Amino acid sequence: MALGALIIKEKLGLSDMETVEQIKEGSYLQYFIDLESFQYEAPFDASMLTHFRKRLKHADLTALQEELLQRHLEEDRRKAKGKEQDDDDADGGSTNKGKLIVDATCAPADIAYPTDIGLLNEAREKTEKIIDELCAMHPEGINRPRTYHRTARKDFLAVGMKLSISVVDDLSMPERMSWNAYNEGCDLVRDIGRYRERYGHYPESGHADKIYRTLANRMWCKDRGIRLSGVPLERPPKDIEKNRARRRQIREDEGIRNAVKGKFSQAKRWYGLGRVMARLVESSLSVVSITFLVMNLDRLLASPILRLFARLLSELGVSENVLLWPSSRAAIECRWAMA
Repeated sequence: MALGALIIKEKLGLSDMETVEQIKEGSYLQYFIDLESFQYEAPFDASMLTHFRKRLKHADLTALQEELLQRHLEEDRRKAKGKEQDDDDADGGSTNKGKLIVDATCAPADIAYPTDIGLLNEAREKTEKIIDELCAMHPEGINRPRTYHRTARKDFLAVGMKLSISVVDDLSMPERMSWNAYNEGCDLVRDIGRYRERYGHYPESGHADKIYRTLANRMWCKDRGIRLSGVPLERPPKDIEKNRARRRQIREDEGIRNAVKGKFSQAKRWYGLGRVMARLVESSLSVVSITFLVMNLDRLLASPILRLFARLLSELGVSENVLLWPSSRAAIECRWAMA
């Protein structure tokens, strides 16, 4: 019931009180939270959602995400078992497979954390205004004393959580969440190691921002046969065709990185990542974890529908590239096939 209520709240974008009211009025939502029969009274009070967020720790939600991913991978392996065997026989051994996309962003908090630091910063700003007014009112016109307001603003400004995620096959997994500033480029080796634990092999290529492309990370990836996106360190080849293919590969790598940007945009625009409504650290971690859990659930639930749509298009004789075309061209191609 606790997890189901939090999923409903995140999916519908409701407050705690609105979530309870929707559950009280909806029979499908009551069935979703495992109630035996429909009831007209609320199954719990709105304040219980706070206890639910405290009860479901970040570690528990992370374990749930890993279990969900493993079950999805087992289903895919079972469906493509014969094809994988043929590929292994042709390749003559295990090789790196897949693409790993990593990036980091910030999750703004609606309530500044810690609260006393925010109050102290507000008091500092009001004190500076008083000093400015007193200096302006002085008859002899004294100079304003130095208050180091830029340094003080940087020290007292409360920022939101910073988090790093990895995207593989349109599934996003939170890799690190912290209230302190950190260099996400130092986490690339760990992220690739987690990819190997989940999938059983290294990725064929890693797609990341410039901050990840340090010399140490490049050498580490090169030793393991992983191609890191971005401009290579060596000089461009003199051959025109090779140089053209090199530039084409760089553009394609930048296009692949748009997937993680899209995940951040989706989480902030359609879910609660753009404004985390939690005060405590542990509650904020739970809210962000539930956001990505709901996004992955939506993606997995949409997979059968997408496969059915692709099958219908293939029966109609429409190219599979129709899913990659703009909407106007796709509509024209579909109308031409069904005519």
